[in-house]
Amino acid sequence: MVVLWGLMEDTPLAVAYHGLKQLGVPVSFIDQRQILECTFSCSLSENISGEIIAPGVRLSLDEASVLYFRPYNFESLDVFSDINRNSREWARAAQFEDAMMLWAETFPGLVVNRPSAMSSNSSKPYQLELIRQHGFATPETLITTDPESVLQFWRKHQRIIYKSISSSRSIVSQLSEPDLATLEDVVCCPTQFQRFIDGMDYRVHVIDTKVYACKIVSPHDDYRYSTNTQMEPAILDYELEQRCVRLTRALGLHFSGIDLRQSINGEWYCFEVNPSPGYTCFDQSGAISRALVYFLARAITKGEQGLKLVDIPKLVC
Repeated sequence: MVVLWGLMEDTPLAVAYHGLKQLGVPVSFIDQRQILECTFSCSLSENISGEIIAPGVRLSLDEASVLYFRPYNFESLDVFSDINRNSREWARAAQFEDAMMLWAETFPGLVVNRPSAMSSNSSKPYQLELIRQHGFATPETLITTDPESVLQFWRKHQRIIYKSISSSRSIVSQLSEPDLATLEDVVCCPTQFQRFIDGMDYRVHVIDTKVYACKIVSPHDDYRYSTNTQMEPAILDYELEQRCVRLTRALGLHFSGIDLRQSINGEWYCFEVNPSPGYTCFDQSGAISRALVYFLARAITKGEQGLKLVDIPKLVC
């Protein structure tokens, strides 16, 4: 059985759920929005045994063969808007979430992706070092709380961008002259500054050994927040594809979203690797969705014979 955990309105999980159902693969969805009604009980010996009880679900841990987890921070869910952090309900939710994450970490089968493998995204500087070790160029980077250091870095490179150093999403922006008046803000917030790399953006998704690339054209520094962004499928050369596969595996991931930029002189820069990509906006043909569903299904069926998947593009946002 494939076990999914997260929110049904999260498109990647919805794609996986409906695709697996269509293939006739046993699948169980645990809705994080119903976390207050969920229980996780287990016993520890050589293996973990126990069960998960949730609305419409009674799952023995032994039944699971594959885990695909995309949980949100439960504290941000609307069902917790009126619940006190010191309440029993809050503690129960936190306990269930901890149990699910520990299960994912120790689960003997396929996990997409294990919490420990996703942890590199919590520190952008650490992840950049891992990226460099696998043959990609990375922009010259400054992480600082010193306004004068930022000013010197800006004078050196003329064009620099800034963004968060954590896994929290931030809008990537170029530092402009008016921004210099607010540099004192970095004293209270360690910030990452990078030399601006002029070139073309690509988003690459790796699922096991398969690579799906998308070329991105946008007039803005952060194409995710632009209404004028255009995307089209792209084909990378074999060596670059294999570099992406090796990087994904080195990070302990089965599924990744890699942000690349080819500079105007042809050099490939890697900015970061997303270990839980919300890929569907890049998947106009549905190829990534099909590959993900097949990958989850193959772990149970031991092959693709007889797997016929259609209509997946209808689920893509």
